Amino acid sequence: LHDALPIYDIYIDEYGMVWIATEDGLNRYNGYSIDTFYSERNNSSSLPNSRVRRITGDGKGHIWLLCQQSVVELDLYSMKFRTLLSSGAVNDIFYHKENDCLYAGINRKVRSWDPVSRKFINETDLIVSSNILKMSFAGEYVYVGTYDKGVWRINLNNNSHECIIKSLQATDIFEDSKGNVWICTMHGGLYLFGADGVNRVFTHDVNNPSGITSDFIRCCCEDDSGRLWIGTDVGLSCYDPEADKFMNYNSNPSSGITHPSVWCSVKDAQGNIWIGTYYGGVNYFNPEHEVYKTYSRSDSKGRALSNNVVGP
Repeated sequence: LHDALPIYDIYIDEYGMVWIATEDGLNRYNGYSIDTFYSERNNSSSLPNSRVRRITGDGKGHIWLLCQQSVVELDLYSMKFRTLLSSGAVNDIFYHKENDCLYAGINRKVRSWDPVSRKFINETDLIVSSNILKMSFAGEYVYVGTYDKGVWRINLNNNSHECIIKSLQATDIFEDSKGNVWICTMHGGLYLFGADGVNRVFTHDVNNPSGITSDFIRCCCEDDSGRLWIGTDVGLSCYDPEADKFMNYNSNPSSGITHPSVWCSVKDAQGNIWIGTYYGGVNYFNPEHEVYKTYSRSDSKGRALSNNVVGP
């Protein structure tokens, strides 16, 4: 195992299991111990590749993984892996609950999984010649981040395209409980597309201690109080929309963050926030009670992560 190899995503299933995508296998934490799943030679029911980059699920016994450029389904009842797509430039997958459908960003196409034909079928082609890096659904739109042509909002009903952010790469796209869409960008700050039609951009200002801590935003999630927890390359920011202020947390024992580079985040059913850091493993905390815990790498099976590096 290699401490300097990346880990990519965190997903919490309907049973409360925490799934952690890593450079060296898929980790599952059940509240007591951690199991790790690897690619196994001559085992068609195992992972096709141990480099797991993305996790999504339907809340009904299935999760899907992006392994390198393969799309893999895991049946939580049989615990068997099945490869749905073994080749192609797949950079993101997303399960849309309202449509009850798995989507994949393949080259410059948004495709959906058809369980009858067992194939990915085309939904739309981007009108620009740039591959999809990130995508998410909000309302009737799919938001698509591209490699070098900005971020687009596409209506799948009429295939209308609108460029909403030029040039910048999107690292995460998140819809909060009020229908606001937040787009994290690489070196461009945090974009808010409000459900009320009001749009804003939050950027770092060295003279504003109540501002966001960096312009390199990697991820965000919402807690039970409606605050937004934002992962950056230099720490964690918490945005309170009522006060319109940020509280910033760096890597130190009192904050509970084991590494300043935060790569992924998710909230569980109890309101706890799980954060993946680049070299500090997985951090877990309750924003209401300030309870912190860290899960880091160990060579001991069943007691720790297979790798310390967490993030996309």
